[in-house]
Amino acid sequence: MTDTTAAGPSPAELASKAEAGDTEAALFLARVLLSQGKMEESFNWILKAAKDGHPVAATELGLRLIVGNGAPTDPIVGIKWIDAAVKAGFPEAVRWRALFLAAGIGSPFNFAAALNMLEAAAQSGEPLAQAQLQCIQASGIVDDSSLNAFLNPPAPLLFSESPWVTAAEHILPEPMCNWWIAAASTRLQKARIHDADAGGRREDSMRTNSGAGFGILQTDVVMQLCLARIAVATGRPRSWQEAPNVLHYAVGQEYALHYDFLDPENPHFAEGLAKYGQRRTTALIYLNENFMEGQTWFDAIQKHARTPTGGMLAFDNVLNDGSPDKRTLHAGLPVTEGEKWLLSIWIRDRDQPVI
Repeated sequence: MTDTTAAGPSPAELASKAEAGDTEAALFLARVLLSQGKMEESFNWILKAAKDGHPVAATELGLRLIVGNGAPTDPIVGIKWIDAAVKAGFPEAVRWRALFLAAGIGSPFNFAAALNMLEAAAQSGEPLAQAQLQCIQASGIVDDSSLNAFLNPPAPLLFSESPWVTAAEHILPEPMCNWWIAAASTRLQKARIHDADAGGRREDSMRTNSGAGFGILQTDVVMQLCLARIAVATGRPRSWQEAPNVLHYAVGQEYALHYDFLDPENPHFAEGLAKYGQRRTTALIYLNENFMEGQTWFDAIQKHARTPTGGMLAFDNVLNDGSPDKRTLHAGLPVTEGEKWLLSIWIRDRDQPVI
Protein backbone atom coordinates (compact mmCIF):
# COMPACT_ATOMS: atom_id res chain seq x y z
CA MET A 1 0.00 0.00 0.00
CA THR A 2 3.02 2.28 0.26
CA ASP A 3 5.28 3.07 -2.66
CA THR A 4 7.75 0.36 -1.62
CA THR A 5 7.27 -2.83 -3.66
CA ALA A 6 7.84 -6.41 -2.56
CA ALA A 7 10.11 -8.88 -4.32
CA GLY A 8 12.44 -11.74 -3.47
CA PRO A 9 12.14 -15.10 -1.71
CA SER A 10 9.20 -17.50 -1.86
CA PRO A 11 6.44 -17.35 0.78
CA ALA A 12 7.91 -20.37 2.55
CA GLU A 13 11.33 -18.75 2.72
CA LEU A 14 9.82 -15.50 3.89
CA ALA A 15 7.90 -17.30 6.63
CA SER A 16 11.07 -18.99 7.85
CA LYS A 17 12.95 -15.71 8.00
CA ALA A 18 10.03 -13.86 9.57
CA GLU A 19 9.70 -16.47 12.30
CA ALA A 20 13.40 -15.96 13.01
CA GLY A 21 12.80 -12.25 13.62
CA ASP A 22 13.54 -10.74 10.18
CA THR A 23 11.19 -7.73 10.07
CA GLU A 24 11.77 -7.15 6.35
CA ALA A 25 10.71 -10.72 5.64
CA ALA A 26 7.66 -10.29 7.87
CA LEU A 27 6.64 -7.20 5.88
CA PHE A 28 7.05 -8.94 2.53
CA LEU A 29 5.20 -12.01 3.81
CA ALA A 30 2.32 -9.79 4.97
CA ARG A 31 2.08 -8.34 1.47
CA VAL A 32 2.08 -11.76 -0.16
CA LEU A 33 -0.61 -13.06 2.19
CA LEU A 34 -2.73 -9.94 1.58
CA SER A 35 -2.53 -10.52 -2.18
CA GLN A 36 -3.70 -14.09 -1.58
CA GLY A 37 -6.69 -12.94 0.45
CA LYS A 38 -5.30 -14.34 3.72
CA MET A 39 -6.24 -11.25 5.66
CA GLU A 40 -5.81 -12.42 9.25
CA GLU A 41 -2.40 -14.00 8.67
CA SER A 42 -1.25 -10.95 6.74
CA PHE A 43 -2.41 -8.62 9.51
CA ASN A 44 -0.60 -10.61 12.18
CA TRP A 45 2.71 -10.45 10.31
CA ILE A 46 2.54 -6.78 9.46
CA LEU A 47 1.57 -6.01 13.05
CA LYS A 48 4.61 -7.96 14.27
CA ALA A 49 6.93 -6.11 11.88
CA ALA A 50 5.48 -2.77 12.93
CA LYS A 51 5.82 -3.58 16.63
CA ASP A 52 9.43 -4.58 15.97
CA GLY A 53 10.12 -1.08 14.67
CA HIS A 54 9.95 -1.41 10.87
CA PRO A 55 8.78 2.06 9.67
CA VAL A 56 7.44 0.82 6.32
CA ALA A 57 5.42 -1.87 8.09
CA ALA A 58 4.10 0.73 10.54
CA THR A 59 3.05 2.92 7.63
CA GLU A 60 1.33 0.13 5.74
CA LEU A 61 -0.38 -1.09 8.91
CA GLY A 62 -1.63 2.43 9.54
CA LEU A 63 -3.03 2.72 6.03
CA ARG A 64 -4.79 -0.63 6.33
CA LEU A 65 -6.41 0.36 9.61
CA ILE A 66 -7.56 3.73 8.28
CA VAL A 67 -9.54 2.19 5.41
CA GLY A 68 -10.17 -1.29 6.84
CA ASN A 69 -8.27 -3.14 4.12
CA GLY A 70 -7.08 -6.47 5.47
CA ALA A 71 -7.48 -5.06 8.96
CA PRO A 72 -10.19 -3.79 11.30
CA THR A 73 -11.32 -0.26 10.46
CA ASP A 74 -9.74 1.91 13.14
CA PRO A 75 -8.51 5.30 11.84
CA ILE A 76 -7.40 6.50 15.29
CA VAL A 77 -5.06 3.55 15.80
CA GLY A 78 -4.02 3.76 12.16
CA ILE A 79 -2.89 7.36 12.64
CA LYS A 80 -0.86 6.29 15.68
CA TRP A 81 1.06 3.81 13.54
CA ILE A 82 1.65 6.46 10.86
CA ASP A 83 2.92 8.77 13.59
CA ALA A 84 5.32 6.07 14.77
CA ALA A 85 6.75 5.86 11.26
CA VAL A 86 6.98 9.68 11.09
CA LYS A 87 8.90 9.67 14.38
CA ALA A 88 11.24 7.07 12.87
CA GLY A 89 11.97 9.50 10.03
CA PHE A 90 10.30 7.64 7.13
CA PRO A 91 9.60 10.37 4.51
CA GLU A 92 6.69 8.54 2.91
CA ALA A 93 4.94 8.34 6.28
CA VAL A 94 5.41 12.09 6.63
CA ARG A 95 3.67 12.57 3.27
CA TRP A 96 0.78 10.32 4.31
CA ARG A 97 0.45 12.18 7.61
CA ALA A 98 0.13 15.43 5.67
CA LEU A 99 -2.76 13.91 3.72
CA PHE A 100 -4.61 12.82 6.85
CA LEU A 101 -4.21 16.24 8.46
CA ALA A 102 -5.71 17.76 5.31
CA ALA A 103 -8.51 15.17 5.23
CA GLY A 104 -9.44 15.55 8.89
CA ILE A 105 -8.72 11.92 9.71
CA GLY A 106 -7.64 11.34 13.30
CA SER A 107 -7.94 15.05 14.06
CA PRO A 108 -9.84 18.10 12.79
CA PHE A 109 -8.96 19.48 9.36
CA ASN A 110 -5.67 21.41 9.60
CA PHE A 111 -4.28 22.58 6.28
CA ALA A 112 -1.54 24.73 7.78
CA ALA A 113 -0.16 21.71 9.63
CA ALA A 114 -0.66 19.54 6.52
CA LEU A 115 1.40 21.91 4.38
CA ASN A 116 4.14 22.05 7.00
CA MET A 117 4.23 18.27 7.08
CA LEU A 118 4.22 18.08 3.29
CA GLU A 119 7.14 20.50 3.15
CA ALA A 120 9.05 18.36 5.63
CA ALA A 121 8.49 15.29 3.44
CA ALA A 122 9.59 17.23 0.36
CA GLN A 123 12.75 18.44 2.08
CA SER A 124 13.52 14.79 2.87
CA GLY A 125 13.48 14.09 -0.87
CA GLU A 126 10.03 12.45 -1.06
CA PRO A 127 9.17 12.90 -4.76
CA LEU A 128 5.37 12.84 -4.49
CA ALA A 129 5.48 15.44 -1.73
CA GLN A 130 7.73 17.62 -3.88
CA ALA A 131 5.32 17.37 -6.82
CA GLN A 132 2.35 18.29 -4.62
CA LEU A 133 4.13 21.33 -3.23
CA GLN A 134 4.99 22.51 -6.72
CA CYS A 135 1.33 22.28 -7.76
CA ILE A 136 0.12 24.03 -4.61
CA GLN A 137 2.59 26.87 -5.01
CA ALA A 138 1.80 27.19 -8.74
CA SER A 139 -1.84 27.58 -7.67
CA GLY A 140 -0.93 30.65 -5.61
CA ILE A 141 -0.85 29.10 -2.14
CA VAL A 142 2.47 30.32 -0.78
CA ASP A 143 1.73 31.47 2.79
CA ASP A 144 -0.95 31.48 5.47
CA SER A 145 -2.74 34.46 3.92
CA SER A 146 -3.05 32.89 0.47
CA LEU A 147 -4.08 29.58 2.06
CA ASN A 148 -6.87 31.33 3.95
CA ALA A 149 -8.00 33.10 0.78
CA PHE A 150 -8.06 29.82 -1.13
CA LEU A 151 -10.18 28.14 1.53
CA ASN A 152 -12.74 30.96 1.42
CA PRO A 153 -13.91 31.34 -2.19
CA PRO A 154 -16.56 33.90 -3.18
CA ALA A 155 -20.16 32.75 -3.25
CA PRO A 156 -21.40 31.33 -6.59
CA LEU A 157 -24.01 33.14 -8.67
CA LEU A 158 -27.57 31.93 -9.06
CA PHE A 159 -28.15 30.29 -12.46
CA SER A 160 -31.65 28.96 -11.79
CA GLU A 161 -33.97 29.25 -8.82
CA SER A 162 -36.19 26.31 -9.80
CA PRO A 163 -34.40 23.93 -9.85
CA TRP A 164 -31.74 25.48 -7.63
CA VAL A 165 -28.56 25.76 -9.71
CA THR A 166 -25.53 27.95 -9.03
CA ALA A 167 -22.47 28.70 -11.15
CA ALA A 168 -19.03 30.02 -10.31
CA GLU A 169 -15.78 30.65 -12.13
CA HIS A 170 -12.30 30.25 -10.65
CA ILE A 171 -13.18 27.59 -8.09
CA LEU A 172 -10.07 25.57 -8.94
CA PRO A 173 -6.88 27.04 -10.47
CA GLU A 174 -5.63 25.48 -13.68
CA PRO A 175 -2.61 23.69 -12.11
CA MET A 176 -4.98 21.84 -9.78
CA CYS A 177 -7.34 21.02 -12.64
CA ASN A 178 -4.42 19.52 -14.56
CA TRP A 179 -3.42 17.60 -11.43
CA TRP A 180 -6.80 15.85 -11.30
CA ILE A 181 -6.68 15.06 -15.03
CA ALA A 182 -3.20 13.56 -14.76
CA ALA A 183 -4.20 11.46 -11.75
CA ALA A 184 -7.30 10.10 -13.48
CA SER A 185 -5.92 9.57 -16.98
CA THR A 186 -4.27 6.22 -16.21
CA ARG A 187 -7.19 4.87 -14.14
CA LEU A 188 -10.23 5.41 -16.35
CA GLN A 189 -12.92 2.75 -16.51
CA LYS A 190 -16.31 2.57 -18.20
CA ALA A 191 -18.79 4.62 -16.19
CA ARG A 192 -21.79 2.87 -14.66
CA ILE A 193 -25.22 3.84 -13.36
CA HIS A 194 -27.26 2.79 -10.35
CA ASP A 195 -29.40 -0.19 -11.35
CA ALA A 196 -32.98 0.67 -10.42
CA ASP A 197 -34.22 -2.79 -11.41
CA ALA A 198 -31.74 -5.09 -9.70
CA GLY A 199 -29.72 -2.90 -7.34
CA GLY A 200 -26.00 -2.31 -7.49
CA ARG A 201 -24.42 -0.69 -10.53
CA ARG A 202 -24.26 -1.60 -14.18
CA GLU A 203 -23.09 -0.29 -17.53
CA ASP A 204 -25.82 1.24 -19.69
CA SER A 205 -26.04 2.78 -23.14
CA MET A 206 -27.40 5.99 -21.64
CA ARG A 207 -23.96 6.64 -20.15
CA THR A 208 -21.03 6.22 -22.53
CA ASN A 209 -18.27 8.16 -20.78
CA SER A 210 -15.50 6.81 -18.54
CA GLY A 211 -14.31 7.84 -15.11
CA ALA A 212 -12.04 7.23 -12.15
CA GLY A 213 -12.97 7.26 -8.47
CA PHE A 214 -10.65 8.38 -5.67
CA GLY A 215 -10.76 6.77 -2.24
CA ILE A 216 -8.83 8.48 0.52
CA LEU A 217 -5.59 6.63 -0.29
CA GLN A 218 -5.81 7.73 -3.93
CA THR A 219 -6.00 11.39 -2.91
CA ASP A 220 -3.35 13.80 -1.67
CA VAL A 221 -3.05 17.25 -0.13
CA VAL A 222 -3.65 18.96 -3.48
CA MET A 223 -6.94 17.13 -3.89
CA GLN A 224 -8.00 17.68 -0.30
CA LEU A 225 -7.47 21.42 -0.72
CA CYS A 226 -9.75 21.29 -3.76
CA LEU A 227 -12.43 19.35 -1.91
CA ALA A 228 -12.33 21.78 1.01
CA ARG A 229 -12.75 24.77 -1.32
CA ILE A 230 -15.67 23.05 -3.07
CA ALA A 231 -17.31 22.41 0.30
CA VAL A 232 -17.24 26.13 1.11
CA ALA A 233 -18.42 27.08 -2.40
CA THR A 234 -21.42 24.73 -2.15
CA GLY A 235 -22.18 25.54 1.48
CA ARG A 236 -22.12 21.82 2.36
CA PRO A 237 -19.79 20.18 4.92
CA ARG A 238 -16.67 18.51 3.56
CA SER A 239 -17.58 15.42 5.59
CA TRP A 240 -20.76 14.97 3.52
CA GLN A 241 -18.88 14.50 0.26
CA GLU A 242 -18.74 11.08 -1.36
CA ALA A 243 -15.38 9.97 -2.73
CA PRO A 244 -14.68 12.21 -5.73
CA ASN A 245 -14.85 11.07 -9.35
CA VAL A 246 -13.14 12.44 -12.44
CA LEU A 247 -15.25 11.95 -15.55
CA HIS A 248 -13.90 11.83 -19.10
CA TYR A 249 -15.93 12.36 -22.26
CA ALA A 250 -14.40 11.65 -25.67
CA VAL A 251 -16.04 12.75 -28.92
CA GLY A 252 -19.60 11.40 -29.12
CA GLN A 253 -19.76 10.35 -25.47
CA GLU A 254 -22.57 11.56 -23.24
CA TYR A 255 -24.67 10.93 -20.16
CA ALA A 256 -28.32 11.04 -21.21
CA LEU A 257 -31.09 12.58 -19.12
CA HIS A 258 -30.97 11.32 -15.54
CA TYR A 259 -31.41 12.23 -11.89
CA ASP A 260 -28.63 12.21 -9.30
CA PHE A 261 -30.92 11.55 -6.33
CA LEU A 262 -31.69 7.97 -5.32
CA ASP A 263 -35.39 7.18 -5.49
CA PRO A 264 -36.59 6.55 -1.91
CA GLU A 265 -39.53 4.56 -3.30
CA ASN A 266 -37.18 2.00 -4.86
CA PRO A 267 -36.49 -0.89 -2.44
CA HIS A 268 -33.09 -1.55 -4.06
CA PHE A 269 -31.88 1.83 -2.78
CA ALA A 270 -33.33 1.57 0.74
CA GLU A 271 -30.25 0.10 2.40
CA GLY A 272 -27.88 2.61 0.85
CA LEU A 273 -30.13 5.53 1.70
CA ALA A 274 -30.42 4.37 5.30
CA LYS A 275 -26.67 4.00 5.64
CA TYR A 276 -25.30 6.90 3.59
CA GLY A 277 -28.22 9.27 3.15
CA GLN A 278 -29.57 11.02 0.08
CA ARG A 279 -27.47 12.72 -2.60
CA ARG A 280 -28.52 16.21 -1.64
CA THR A 281 -26.24 18.27 -3.90
CA THR A 282 -24.13 17.74 -7.01
CA ALA A 283 -21.02 19.79 -7.79
CA LEU A 284 -19.46 19.61 -11.25
CA ILE A 285 -16.10 21.30 -11.83
CA TYR A 286 -15.00 21.70 -15.43
CA LEU A 287 -11.32 20.72 -15.46
CA ASN A 288 -10.73 21.91 -19.03
CA GLU A 289 -12.42 23.93 -21.76
CA ASN A 290 -10.74 22.87 -25.01
CA PHE A 291 -13.73 20.91 -26.32
CA MET A 292 -16.88 21.66 -28.26
CA GLU A 293 -20.44 21.21 -26.94
CA GLY A 294 -20.59 18.80 -23.97
CA GLN A 295 -22.58 21.23 -21.84
CA THR A 296 -24.67 20.26 -18.83
CA TRP A 297 -28.33 20.38 -19.90
CA PHE A 298 -31.17 21.11 -17.45
CA ASP A 299 -34.38 19.84 -18.99
CA ALA A 300 -36.92 21.61 -16.79
CA ILE A 301 -35.65 25.06 -17.72
CA GLN A 302 -34.48 24.12 -21.24
CA LYS A 303 -31.03 25.60 -20.60
CA HIS A 304 -27.50 24.32 -20.82
CA ALA A 305 -24.41 25.56 -19.04
CA ARG A 306 -20.68 25.07 -18.91
CA THR A 307 -17.86 27.05 -17.35
CA PRO A 308 -14.27 27.97 -18.17
CA THR A 309 -11.51 25.79 -16.74
CA GLY A 310 -11.90 25.51 -12.97
CA GLY A 311 -15.48 26.73 -12.90
CA MET A 312 -18.29 24.96 -11.02
CA LEU A 313 -21.94 24.16 -11.54
CA ALA A 314 -23.74 23.04 -8.39
CA PHE A 315 -27.37 22.05 -7.96
CA ASP A 316 -29.61 20.62 -5.27
CA ASN A 317 -31.19 17.27 -6.08
CA VAL A 318 -33.83 17.50 -3.36
CA LEU A 319 -36.37 19.99 -2.07
CA ASN A 320 -36.19 21.68 1.32
CA ASP A 321 -38.03 18.76 2.93
CA GLY A 322 -35.51 16.28 1.54
CA SER A 323 -37.81 14.78 -1.07
CA PRO A 324 -36.48 14.32 -4.64
CA ASP A 325 -36.69 17.35 -6.91
CA LYS A 326 -37.70 16.00 -10.32
CA ARG A 327 -36.96 19.36 -11.89
CA THR A 328 -33.26 18.37 -11.64
CA LEU A 329 -33.45 16.06 -14.68
CA HIS A 330 -30.19 16.81 -16.47
CA ALA A 331 -27.74 15.43 -19.02
CA GLY A 332 -24.12 15.67 -20.08
CA LEU A 333 -24.50 16.52 -23.77
CA PRO A 334 -22.31 14.78 -26.36
CA VAL A 335 -18.85 16.19 -27.02
CA THR A 336 -18.37 17.03 -30.71
CA GLU A 337 -14.67 17.92 -30.67
CA GLY A 338 -11.83 17.45 -28.20
CA GLU A 339 -12.33 15.78 -24.82
CA LYS A 340 -14.09 16.93 -21.68
CA TRP A 341 -12.85 16.38 -18.14
CA LEU A 342 -15.09 16.94 -15.11
CA LEU A 343 -14.55 16.59 -11.38
CA SER A 344 -17.84 15.28 -9.98
CA ILE A 345 -18.69 15.52 -6.29
CA TRP A 346 -21.92 14.07 -4.93
CA ILE A 347 -22.78 15.48 -1.55
CA ARG A 348 -25.02 13.51 0.77
CA ASP A 349 -27.08 14.78 3.72
CA ARG A 350 -24.85 13.29 6.43
CA ASP A 351 -21.24 12.40 7.20
CA GLN A 352 -19.73 9.77 4.93
CA PRO A 353 -17.40 6.90 5.89
CA VAL A 354 -13.72 6.93 4.97
CA ILE A 355 -13.15 4.66 1.96
